Amino acid sequence: MHNVSLAVLVNGIAAVIQIFFGFLYYVDHLKSGWSLYKRTALGFSLLAAFLCISGWITRTKTLVDRNATFVDKNDLLLPLREITDSALKKDDPDTAVKVATFALRFHPHDEDILRKRARAFKRLGPQYYKDEIRDREQVVLENPDRQENHLPIIEDYILLKEYDNAESWMQHHASAITDHDVKLMFEFFGVVCQVLKGEEYSSTVANFERHVKQTPLSKNFVEKFWISKYLIDFVNQNPLPESSKKTIRDLDDLLRQTAR
Repeated sequence: MHNVSLAVLVNGIAAVIQIFFGFLYYVDHLKSGWSLYKRTALGFSLLAAFLCISGWITRTKTLVDRNATFVDKNDLLLPLREITDSALKKDDPDTAVKVATFALRFHPHDEDILRKRARAFKRLGPQYYKDEIRDREQVVLENPDRQENHLPIIEDYILLKEYDNAESWMQHHASAITDHDVKLMFEFFGVVCQVLKGEEYSSTVANFERHVKQTPLSKNFVEKFWISKYLIDFVNQNPLPESSKKTIRDLDDLLRQTAR
């Protein structure tokens, strides 16, 4: 019990420190001409105000829950969302995870925060891909109409070498996909699974290449949604036949070069 309490305390302190650096990041950009002392003091002031507001909302929520009434917690969500964004922009996924996790205590069904935390888990590396998948699955439940939400789940299963799970997810959801870009990415990931599993893929690749040339991805999709770095790095770093690596790289290039 004492060990659990100590762990909670340590994690709480770490979260507060990370949130402080999030505020300091903003102060450094807005007041770059100030001395380090003044910037740090302002950062601590913002942190103190944030903790007071958080404490008040938590206390009010407890009191209000007893009376079965409603408390609007949106005022707290906005700064937490901005701190999470800033942590992702400066490539600090650990801070992004901690702040997003804190925000989700108050808004457990917020799709945007869930997607931000999922992106942060992805940047933390393969040991966190399962955590990302859990967040992404929740995102699909929160917003099933945003069909792009399926794609990171499929990719993560591939990066974990769980090709059967990737194929199972696509088979289960394919009938509900109407967006052309997402459909084409389902087909691409299907080909990738075949290649990585060592199955015969020449005819499938030929069919896919024909589909891409006839109805390519939109440029908007490629710019906003398709970050192939993780997949290509995975392909390059794993002991696969060179022909398989080249096939996947060439298909990724085809998707990008034909986009319009």
